[in-house]
Amino acid sequence: MQAILTAIFPVFTLLLLGFLARRLGFLDEAFWSQAEKATYYVLFPALLVSRLGQAELNWQAMWPLVMGAVLVISANLSP
Repeated sequence: MQAILTAIFPVFTLLLLGFLARRLGFLDEAFWSQAEKATYYVLFPALLVSRLGQAELNWQAMWPLVMGAVLVISANLSP
């Protein structure tokens, strides 16, 4: 239980601080719009690539998952 709280607490703390900063008018609306775009298009993909680059992947165990993803994507592409 402690491991879960240790992992989740910083995330919720940052969310709460951001919410309070926006509600209290710490920065203007133009900043928040640009910050959301930067987070969505730059920072989050960078975090994903960084974490995937550090992950130890067992490709033999992941093969069914990869094939399932390819199947779902190809099924959605056909008209």
